[in-house]
Amino acid sequence: MEAEAVSAVIGAVVAEPSKIIWNSIRTTIKNFRNRKSIFKDLEGQTNILIQLKDRVLNRMRVQEQTERDRFQREVDIWVNQVNELEEQVNAMKSSVLSSGGDAADYDLRCSCCVFPKLCRLSNQLVKRMERVKHLKEAGESYAEQMSVPEQLIPVEHVPGATITGQKTASINLTKVLDKLKDDKVRAIGVYGMGGVGKTTLVSNLNNKLKQEPSANSFSIVIWVTVSKDTNTRKIQTRIFERLELQVSNEESDERVTSRLHERLKNEECFLLILDDVWADIDLQKLGIPNAEDCSRSKIIITSRSAEVCMQMSTEDAIIMVRALDDEEAWELFQKHSGEVAMRPEIRAVAEDVAKECAGLPLALVTVGASMKGKSDVRLWENARTTLRRSAPDIKGSSVEEKVFKPLKLSYDLLPDDITRSCFLFCCLYPEDFKILVKELVQYWYCEGLFHERLNYEESENQGIAIIQCLTDCCLLEKVDELYNIIKVHDVVRDVGIWIANSNGSQCRSLVRSGIQLTRITNEEFWHSNYKRVSFMDNEITELPAASCVQCSEISTLLLKTNAALEIIPTSFLEGFKSLKILDLSQTRIESLPSIDRVNQLRALILNGCTYLKLRLQKETPLDGHRIFEEVLPLLEHLTVFHAHLDCCPDIGKEHLNLLERIKHFSITTEGSVIDVEWDNCVYFSGLSWPIELIERSLRRAPRWKFDKCTDVLAQTLKTLARSGCFSSVKYLYISRTYFWHDQSICATFDLLPNLEEIELKWVDELESVSELGLSFGMSFSKLKSIKIKVCPQLKCVFTLKENQKLEKLQVIVVRNCRELEFPFQDMGMGHVPNLQKVTLVDLPVLRDRCINYMESWGNLKLEVIDCGRI
Repeated sequence: MEAEAVSAVIGAVVAEPSKIIWNSIRTTIKNFRNRKSIFKDLEGQTNILIQLKDRVLNRMRVQEQTERDRFQREVDIWVNQVNELEEQVNAMKSSVLSSGGDAADYDLRCSCCVFPKLCRLSNQLVKRMERVKHLKEAGESYAEQMSVPEQLIPVEHVPGATITGQKTASINLTKVLDKLKDDKVRAIGVYGMGGVGKTTLVSNLNNKLKQEPSANSFSIVIWVTVSKDTNTRKIQTRIFERLELQVSNEESDERVTSRLHERLKNEECFLLILDDVWADIDLQKLGIPNAEDCSRSKIIITSRSAEVCMQMSTEDAIIMVRALDDEEAWELFQKHSGEVAMRPEIRAVAEDVAKECAGLPLALVTVGASMKGKSDVRLWENARTTLRRSAPDIKGSSVEEKVFKPLKLSYDLLPDDITRSCFLFCCLYPEDFKILVKELVQYWYCEGLFHERLNYEESENQGIAIIQCLTDCCLLEKVDELYNIIKVHDVVRDVGIWIANSNGSQCRSLVRSGIQLTRITNEEFWHSNYKRVSFMDNEITELPAASCVQCSEISTLLLKTNAALEIIPTSFLEGFKSLKILDLSQTRIESLPSIDRVNQLRALILNGCTYLKLRLQKETPLDGHRIFEEVLPLLEHLTVFHAHLDCCPDIGKEHLNLLERIKHFSITTEGSVIDVEWDNCVYFSGLSWPIELIERSLRRAPRWKFDKCTDVLAQTLKTLARSGCFSSVKYLYISRTYFWHDQSICATFDLLPNLEEIELKWVDELESVSELGLSFGMSFSKLKSIKIKVCPQLKCVFTLKENQKLEKLQVIVVRNCRELEFPFQDMGMGHVPNLQKVTLVDLPVLRDRCINYMESWGNLKLEVIDCGRI
């Protein structure tokens, strides 16, 4: 019994380990037999783990920075472990595939060397499976702890009017879409005046991308309305809201910028639309990734300022939205005013009302809607009259709130009061009037809008800068850049007049220009103390006989282009004690009243007053001889004087100082003009002037222009040569003049030693410029450019002596000279060592051998067009 008990105990002791060992061996054999299926499961689970890794990393990318910081270290370790496991599983693949067939084969041919290796391989497979399981559990835990933002809608609808059926707007939409597809374009600028349809255009673009997913290549479109008082933090907050993220007031600017940058950088490609931008925005400071970080992402900016678009947009990716043409404007107006506008008794008036909106969509929609359902033609006539008076108070409308006030924002945000005052001056002109920049700046100067320490050239430069600013803000429009002509959009002009006459305005203006007015009454001036008054471009026949008691503050009075105005009453100007500008051009006035009461006058402009016989008193005619004795001495502040005189004045030396004081004067007589412009340019047409006046005028200006002077110019030069050279002259222009062949008038020294530019046009009998040089004694030592056009007898440009050089000459242009055979005669490149460009156009007898010769001259750019023998 004891032996049996001992045997049972020993059996039990031995059986348990044996069982364990056997189970292990059996599991090993089982794993060995199923090693390929286990590896296949391992591969599958590993792929699932890799997908989990990508999901965790993606969630990390969209986490707030604080959350990323919390998980970063643990997730980095976990990712490294997953990557290491992936490498191990890949390394095992070749071993499993080369381990032979099924278990039966190994029962017959296994050896003591092979079997243990295969057992170890099977055990490794099992351990890798366990490792995958643990890593998956850890990854799932990380993924669960990270908040997952909801899937963002790629494009959100933006409310707004549709442009369906609008030709111009549809063309602009296509332009923007084309720019979005251009890989070279990063940012697109859309600019135009307020109310012209910029926001409508871009909202239609946004909604098109939503409605047509195939047209949308962006992972998200972000719309932000910027407006004039929005700062960087507000813009960032709106972008965060679109991304459904939070931003705390306690966060620093740098922190918010960094968060936004990181979030947008993780977008596949985004479109950011910044609508109604008023000033340049630093996109980097805002947190917008640059093109290197997000090469396919785009930005669209809309602004009233062309300058803002130029600063923020890609070059050649700026689109201007213009006002509608008459046809499209009428269609839009009729759409909002309804069928009543089409009634026979109303349509003509309705079309006039629509035209007063001048193609501005905002005005067309607002005014059209206000007239909807109004079937009484008198209501339409009242609306037309009201709009023509530049007033926003159409009964039952919201023109002031919806049109005038939004447009006033552009005015309010101009950089300074001087620019604002300059803009309001532009509104004195009639609707659609083409304004000469030169005239406008002259008005500004004479009214004293520029700093008194500036000379005219500096003031003119400031004026040009102001015009550019107003143009960039779409308050002015450039009509003709070649001739420097601008205009004010009709609705913008109405807003300007409204602003000028609002409470507290320092530029209160009475504007009655271009409205077929026939007479002015005292009542026109009773309502307020105006600073500026414009009755220009009317049909006025009479002015008030009595002085206007409310005129003491008026500085500008424009009566120009009233062709029927013949008489200015003696007492009319007595009340204008502060008058600085009086423009009576293009009137039929025969006399000028006493001007001793307007002794602050800085500009007296009488251009085109061909009927004028100047008088100081009724019985005392004031002809051209007496103007310098009796008128100009009374006006000690006079800066600008333009007049058409009945004869050429006989000016004594004692009167020349009066003209020295006047910065810009022009006098026209029958057949002659003298125009001295701000000590910059002097222009003569005909030279029937006293030689003292000619010489004084020429010495004032570095630019000379002679037109239709013929041989009088030569005789004048002969006289001038006695008084020495004109060293300040840089530019010489001669046109419509016969050249003189008189050796007796050739100067013995260089009259124009510093001349840099020559322009000749229609100079007959001139065979070469060298001939002209002899008359002036010119050496051409400083000459840089010469341009010649239509000189019928010109045979060559220069004939120089062997040792003579034109060291400074860079440009030669010759056009339409039918006898020119050679640009140069007996000259080589050594005579013109710095010549850079020669342009020859329409020279029928030009010889090809001289062209061949010049083609060998180094880096010379030679342009030959329509030359007969070439």
